[in-house]
Amino acid sequence: MRNELKYKKGEKGTRIGILVLLLLALTKGIVGHWGDSRALLSDGLHSFSDVLTSVVVLIGLRIAKRPPDKTHPYGHGKAESIAAKTVAIILILIGTHFGIDNLKTIFTKTLVTPGMITLWIALIAIIVQELLFRYKFRIGKKIGSSAVIADAWHHRSDVFASLAAMIGIGGARLLGWRWLDPLAGVVVCILIMMVGIKIFLTTTGELMDATIDRRIRERIEKEALRVKGVKRVSSLRARRSGLDIFVDLEIEVDSRLTVEKGHAIAVQVEKKILREVEQVANVLVHVNPYQGL
Repeated sequence: MRNELKYKKGEKGTRIGILVLLLLALTKGIVGHWGDSRALLSDGLHSFSDVLTSVVVLIGLRIAKRPPDKTHPYGHGKAESIAAKTVAIILILIGTHFGIDNLKTIFTKTLVTPGMITLWIALIAIIVQELLFRYKFRIGKKIGSSAVIADAWHHRSDVFASLAAMIGIGGARLLGWRWLDPLAGVVVCILIMMVGIKIFLTTTGELMDATIDRRIRERIEKEALRVKGVKRVSSLRARRSGLDIFVDLEIEVDSRLTVEKGHAIAVQVEKKILREVEQVANVLVHVNPYQGL
């Protein structure tokens, strides 16, 4: 139930982001075309890519919250990581394509001075995108969603992209360096690619069942040791699947205890970890005899 609420929060934040970004993308695209700014046009395309990737994240969250079934006994949480990786691939492809397009503009096309309105739109976009980043990053951290956090960082890249566009437009207008506008477009595209690469590398670890954050591991071990009868935690393995963490734990108890008493301790350990460590969805506890020092 608690993860159901988390997924709903993630979906709500993503939907709000989609609406805001769609409005920004349309504004940047129209004004960039009308005001002859390659930088603002590239920034508009960046925002359109945000809309696309946010839709991918939304779909991923909806799939990830599905309960376990016969073919997916561990649930569908990996869909959330797959969504984040899809976001990364889209960013890399878009950045590469439009970066090359802007380079061609610098060397092969007639350069023009962008209109003043394009500068104001870039400034407004910076403010709106920074607020959107903070809003979605806070939600992503709160619910522990790599896809929502990845989408939030995409918005932060938008801030720098719009800043680069504003510098390019300003330089073209104030200094007469018309080439600075499409060059700013190239910088925007490089930023898009860098964010994509960062997200790609992060989500690869999740899909490869890399270990979870050290602080969460330490907390799980600490909660297990607080259960009366647990002498030592001899092994702790944990992996993330979407918003859920699955734990395999080996504990040591007094070797003179009966199987029934050892099992009772294991059950207490499982219940305590599930109760105290919010992101843990499943704990498998194996009992070993205590070997001493």
